[in-house]
Amino acid sequence: MTKKEKNKYSMYKSLMTVLDENREKIKNSEGLKTVSAELAEVIGKLSEIDNRYKNISKGATSGKYNSKATLIAALLKTANVLYVYAKRTENFPLKEQSDLTESGLKKGRDNELLQKTKTVIENAGQNTGEITPFHKDINNDLKNLKELLTVFEGSINNQSSKSTEKQASREALTEAFKKTDDIIKDELDPLIELIRAVDIDLYNQYYAARTIKDLGVKKSKVESEKSKEEEKKKEENVESAKSKVESEEKKKEPFKEIVKEKAENTADQAVKENAEETAGTVEN
Repeated sequence: MTKKEKNKYSMYKSLMTVLDENREKIKNSEGLKTVSAELAEVIGKLSEIDNRYKNISKGATSGKYNSKATLIAALLKTANVLYVYAKRTENFPLKEQSDLTESGLKKGRDNELLQKTKTVIENAGQNTGEITPFHKDINNDLKNLKELLTVFEGSINNQSSKSTEKQASREALTEAFKKTDDIIKDELDPLIELIRAVDIDLYNQYYAARTIKDLGVKKSKVESEKSKEEEKKKEENVESAKSKVESEEKKKEPFKEIVKEKAENTADQAVKENAEETAGTVEN
Protein backbone atom coordinates (compact mmCIF):
# COMPACT_ATOMS: atom_id res chain seq x y z
CA MET A 1 0.00 0.00 0.00
CA THR A 2 1.01 3.57 -0.61
CA LYS A 3 1.05 6.04 2.28
CA LYS A 4 -2.29 7.46 1.11
CA GLU A 5 -3.77 3.97 0.96
CA LYS A 6 -2.49 3.12 4.45
CA ASN A 7 -4.23 6.22 5.81
CA LYS A 8 -7.45 5.21 4.08
CA TYR A 9 -7.14 1.60 5.26
CA SER A 10 -6.76 2.88 8.83
CA MET A 11 -10.04 4.76 8.39
CA TYR A 12 -11.74 1.56 7.16
CA LYS A 13 -10.58 -0.28 10.30
CA SER A 14 -11.86 2.53 12.52
CA LEU A 15 -15.26 2.33 10.84
CA MET A 16 -15.40 -1.42 11.39
CA THR A 17 -14.52 -0.91 15.07
CA VAL A 18 -17.48 1.46 15.47
CA LEU A 19 -19.81 -0.93 13.68
CA ASP A 20 -18.60 -3.92 15.74
CA GLU A 21 -19.00 -2.04 19.03
CA ASN A 22 -22.59 -1.15 18.04
CA ARG A 23 -23.47 -4.62 16.78
CA GLU A 24 -26.55 -4.86 19.02
CA LYS A 25 -28.00 -1.64 17.62
CA ILE A 26 -27.17 -2.53 14.03
CA LYS A 27 -28.79 -5.98 14.13
CA ASN A 28 -32.22 -4.31 14.11
CA SER A 29 -31.44 -2.78 10.71
CA GLU A 30 -31.22 -5.44 8.01
CA GLY A 31 -29.59 -3.01 5.60
CA LEU A 32 -26.84 -1.93 8.00
CA LYS A 33 -26.19 -5.50 9.07
CA THR A 34 -25.79 -6.68 5.45
CA VAL A 35 -23.62 -3.76 4.31
CA SER A 36 -21.40 -4.02 7.43
CA ALA A 37 -20.78 -7.69 6.67
CA GLU A 38 -19.89 -6.87 3.04
CA LEU A 39 -17.52 -4.11 4.18
CA ALA A 40 -15.75 -6.46 6.62
CA GLU A 41 -15.26 -9.01 3.84
CA VAL A 42 -13.80 -6.49 1.38
CA ILE A 43 -11.45 -5.04 4.00
CA GLY A 44 -10.24 -8.57 4.78
CA LYS A 45 -9.50 -9.14 1.09
CA LEU A 46 -7.62 -5.83 0.97
CA SER A 47 -5.23 -7.07 3.63
CA GLU A 48 -4.74 -10.41 1.84
CA ILE A 49 -3.99 -8.73 -1.49
CA ASP A 50 -1.52 -6.32 0.12
CA ASN A 51 0.34 -9.16 1.86
CA ARG A 52 0.54 -11.10 -1.40
CA TYR A 53 1.83 -8.01 -3.21
CA LYS A 54 4.59 -7.45 -0.63
CA ASN A 55 5.62 -11.12 -0.60
CA ILE A 56 5.86 -11.23 -4.39
CA SER A 57 8.15 -8.18 -4.45
CA LYS A 58 10.31 -9.44 -1.60
CA GLY A 59 10.61 -13.01 -2.88
CA ALA A 60 11.53 -12.11 -6.46
CA THR A 61 14.14 -9.53 -5.45
CA SER A 62 15.84 -11.61 -2.75
CA GLY A 63 15.94 -14.75 -4.95
CA LYS A 64 17.61 -12.94 -7.81
CA TYR A 65 20.01 -11.07 -5.51
CA ASN A 66 21.23 -14.28 -3.84
CA SER A 67 21.72 -16.16 -7.10
CA LYS A 68 23.56 -13.19 -8.63
CA ALA A 69 25.96 -12.88 -5.68
CA THR A 70 26.76 -16.61 -5.78
CA LEU A 71 27.32 -16.54 -9.55
CA ILE A 72 29.67 -13.54 -9.33
CA ALA A 73 31.80 -15.26 -6.68
CA ALA A 74 32.17 -18.41 -8.81
CA LEU A 75 32.76 -16.40 -12.00
CA LEU A 76 35.60 -14.40 -10.43
CA LYS A 77 37.26 -17.58 -9.21
CA THR A 78 37.37 -19.12 -12.70
CA ALA A 79 38.16 -15.78 -14.41
CA ASN A 80 41.16 -15.22 -12.11
CA VAL A 81 42.56 -18.65 -13.02
CA LEU A 82 42.13 -17.79 -16.71
CA TYR A 83 43.77 -14.40 -16.18
CA VAL A 84 46.89 -15.95 -14.64
CA TYR A 85 47.05 -18.57 -17.40
CA ALA A 86 46.64 -15.89 -20.12
CA LYS A 87 49.36 -13.74 -18.58
CA ARG A 88 51.81 -16.66 -18.40
CA THR A 89 51.14 -17.62 -22.00
CA GLU A 90 51.00 -13.99 -23.19
CA ASN A 91 47.49 -14.54 -24.55
CA PHE A 92 46.44 -10.89 -24.42
CA PRO A 93 42.88 -11.25 -25.81
CA LEU A 94 42.15 -13.97 -23.20
CA LYS A 95 43.76 -11.85 -20.49
CA GLU A 96 41.51 -8.91 -21.35
CA GLN A 97 38.36 -11.06 -21.37
CA SER A 98 39.29 -12.52 -17.97
CA ASP A 99 40.07 -9.18 -16.31
CA LEU A 100 36.88 -8.87 -14.23
CA THR A 101 36.16 -7.13 -10.92
CA GLU A 102 33.46 -7.72 -8.31
CA SER A 103 32.33 -4.08 -8.30
CA GLY A 104 32.13 -3.99 -12.09
CA LEU A 105 30.03 -7.16 -12.21
CA LYS A 106 27.68 -5.94 -9.48
CA LYS A 107 27.12 -2.59 -11.17
CA GLY A 108 26.60 -4.10 -14.62
CA ARG A 109 23.31 -5.18 -16.15
CA ASP A 110 22.07 -8.74 -15.85
CA ASN A 111 22.51 -9.46 -19.56
CA GLU A 112 26.13 -8.25 -19.35
CA LEU A 113 26.79 -10.64 -16.46
CA LEU A 114 25.24 -13.48 -18.45
CA GLN A 115 27.40 -12.73 -21.47
CA LYS A 116 30.65 -12.44 -19.47
CA THR A 117 29.92 -15.69 -17.65
CA LYS A 118 29.30 -17.53 -20.92
CA THR A 119 32.54 -16.10 -22.34
CA VAL A 120 34.56 -17.27 -19.33
CA ILE A 121 32.94 -20.73 -19.50
CA GLU A 122 33.76 -21.01 -23.19
CA ASN A 123 37.38 -19.84 -22.72
CA ALA A 124 37.93 -22.14 -19.74
CA GLY A 125 36.50 -25.08 -21.66
CA GLN A 126 38.86 -24.47 -24.58
CA ASN A 127 41.94 -24.31 -22.34
CA THR A 128 41.10 -26.88 -19.65
CA GLY A 129 44.01 -29.19 -20.59
CA GLU A 130 46.63 -26.44 -20.29
CA ILE A 131 45.14 -24.98 -17.10
CA THR A 132 44.77 -28.29 -15.18
CA PRO A 133 48.53 -28.68 -14.32
CA PHE A 134 48.54 -25.55 -12.14
CA HIS A 135 44.83 -25.60 -11.13
CA LYS A 136 43.55 -29.16 -10.84
CA ASP A 137 40.01 -28.12 -9.79
CA ILE A 138 39.26 -26.27 -13.02
CA ASN A 139 36.78 -28.94 -14.21
CA ASN A 140 34.80 -28.83 -10.96
CA ASP A 141 34.87 -25.02 -10.96
CA LEU A 142 33.63 -24.98 -14.52
CA LYS A 143 30.81 -27.41 -13.77
CA ASN A 144 29.73 -25.36 -10.74
CA LEU A 145 29.82 -22.14 -12.77
CA LYS A 146 27.55 -23.63 -15.43
CA GLU A 147 25.04 -24.75 -12.80
CA LEU A 148 25.00 -21.33 -11.14
CA LEU A 149 24.52 -19.68 -14.52
CA THR A 150 21.42 -21.81 -15.08
CA VAL A 151 20.07 -20.87 -11.63
CA PHE A 152 20.65 -17.17 -12.30
CA GLU A 153 18.93 -17.34 -15.68
CA GLY A 154 16.00 -19.02 -13.93
CA SER A 155 15.84 -16.26 -11.29
CA ILE A 156 15.71 -13.61 -14.04
CA ASN A 157 12.84 -15.42 -15.75
CA ASN A 158 11.17 -15.88 -12.37
CA GLN A 159 11.49 -12.17 -11.64
CA SER A 160 9.89 -11.38 -14.97
CA SER A 161 7.03 -13.73 -14.12
CA LYS A 162 6.78 -12.23 -10.63
CA SER A 163 6.69 -8.77 -12.16
CA THR A 164 3.58 -9.74 -14.11
CA GLU A 165 2.07 -11.26 -10.97
CA LYS A 166 2.98 -8.14 -8.99
CA GLN A 167 1.26 -5.93 -11.55
CA ALA A 168 -1.88 -8.06 -11.31
CA SER A 169 -1.84 -7.78 -7.50
CA ARG A 170 -1.39 -4.02 -7.72
CA GLU A 171 -4.41 -3.74 -10.00
CA ALA A 172 -6.43 -5.99 -7.66
CA LEU A 173 -5.46 -3.79 -4.71
CA THR A 174 -6.58 -0.63 -6.51
CA GLU A 175 -9.88 -2.30 -7.45
CA ALA A 176 -10.44 -3.46 -3.85
CA PHE A 177 -9.95 0.08 -2.55
CA LYS A 178 -12.43 1.39 -5.11
CA LYS A 179 -14.99 -1.23 -4.13
CA THR A 180 -14.57 -0.40 -0.43
CA ASP A 181 -15.00 3.32 -1.12
CA ASP A 182 -18.14 2.61 -3.14
CA ILE A 183 -19.70 0.53 -0.34
CA ILE A 184 -19.00 3.26 2.22
CA LYS A 185 -20.08 6.21 0.07
CA ASP A 186 -23.05 4.73 -1.80
CA GLU A 187 -24.48 2.34 0.81
CA LEU A 188 -23.15 2.80 4.33
CA ASP A 189 -23.27 6.63 4.47
CA PRO A 190 -26.96 6.82 3.42
CA LEU A 191 -27.94 4.08 5.89
CA ILE A 192 -26.15 5.83 8.77
CA GLU A 193 -27.92 9.04 7.80
CA LEU A 194 -31.26 7.30 8.33
CA ILE A 195 -30.51 6.56 12.00
CA ARG A 196 -29.32 10.09 12.80
CA ALA A 197 -32.65 11.08 14.35
CA VAL A 198 -32.94 7.99 16.55
CA ASP A 199 -29.27 7.39 17.52
CA ILE A 200 -27.12 10.52 17.35
CA ASP A 201 -24.31 8.83 19.35
CA LEU A 202 -23.78 6.12 16.74
CA TYR A 203 -24.04 8.74 14.00
CA ASN A 204 -21.34 10.91 15.62
CA GLN A 205 -19.06 7.93 16.31
CA TYR A 206 -19.37 6.84 12.69
CA TYR A 207 -18.40 10.21 11.22
CA ALA A 208 -15.59 10.68 13.73
CA ALA A 209 -14.12 7.42 12.43
CA ARG A 210 -14.98 8.35 8.83
CA THR A 211 -12.23 11.01 8.81
CA ILE A 212 -8.99 9.98 7.10
CA LYS A 213 -6.04 10.75 9.36
CA ASP A 214 -2.45 11.06 8.23
CA LEU A 215 -0.57 8.35 10.10
CA GLY A 216 2.70 10.09 9.32
CA VAL A 217 6.15 8.53 9.59
CA LYS A 218 7.88 7.97 12.90
CA LYS A 219 11.28 9.57 13.12
CA SER A 220 14.16 7.18 13.49
CA LYS A 221 16.42 7.43 16.52
CA VAL A 222 19.13 8.98 14.35
CA GLU A 223 16.74 11.60 12.94
CA SER A 224 15.46 12.36 16.43
CA GLU A 225 18.98 12.84 17.77
CA LYS A 226 19.81 15.01 14.77
CA SER A 227 16.79 17.24 15.46
CA LYS A 228 17.85 17.62 19.10
CA GLU A 229 21.37 18.56 18.02
CA GLU A 230 20.00 21.16 15.59
CA GLU A 231 17.76 22.66 18.30
CA LYS A 232 20.69 22.75 20.71
CA LYS A 233 22.85 24.47 18.13
CA LYS A 234 20.13 27.07 17.49
CA GLU A 235 19.90 27.82 21.21
CA GLU A 236 23.69 28.11 21.43
CA ASN A 237 23.73 30.52 18.48
CA VAL A 238 21.04 32.66 20.11
CA GLU A 239 22.95 32.76 23.40
CA SER A 240 26.16 33.58 21.55
CA ALA A 241 24.45 36.45 19.73
CA LYS A 242 23.06 37.79 23.03
CA SER A 243 26.50 37.62 24.66
CA LYS A 244 28.03 39.43 21.72
CA VAL A 245 25.47 42.23 21.95
CA GLU A 246 25.98 42.53 25.73
CA SER A 247 29.75 42.63 25.23
CA GLU A 248 29.46 45.38 22.64
CA GLU A 249 27.19 47.34 24.98
CA LYS A 250 29.74 47.05 27.80
CA LYS A 251 32.47 48.34 25.50
CA LYS A 252 30.32 51.38 24.76
CA GLU A 253 29.70 52.19 28.47
CA PRO A 254 32.85 54.34 28.97
CA PHE A 255 32.09 56.30 25.82
CA LYS A 256 28.49 56.81 26.93
CA GLU A 257 29.73 58.22 30.24
CA ILE A 258 32.11 60.59 28.44
CA VAL A 259 29.37 61.74 26.08
CA LYS A 260 26.97 62.17 29.01
CA GLU A 261 29.52 64.14 31.02
CA LYS A 262 30.34 66.33 28.02
CA ALA A 263 26.68 66.95 27.41
CA GLU A 264 26.19 67.92 31.05
CA ASN A 265 29.21 70.27 30.96
CA THR A 266 27.94 71.82 27.75
CA ALA A 267 24.54 72.31 29.31
CA ASP A 268 26.06 73.86 32.47
CA GLN A 269 28.19 76.19 30.36
CA ALA A 270 25.16 77.20 28.34
CA VAL A 271 23.20 77.95 31.54
CA LYS A 272 26.12 79.93 32.93
CA GLU A 273 26.51 81.98 29.79
CA ASN A 274 22.80 82.62 29.65
CA ALA A 275 22.84 83.80 33.30
CA GLU A 276 25.74 86.16 32.65
CA GLU A 277 24.01 87.56 29.59
CA THR A 278 20.82 88.12 31.59
CA ALA A 279 22.74 89.84 34.38
CA GLY A 280 24.44 92.15 31.88
CA THR A 281 21.09 93.12 30.40
CA VAL A 282 19.69 93.96 33.84
CA GLU A 283 22.66 96.19 34.67
CA ASN A 284 22.19 98.14 31.48
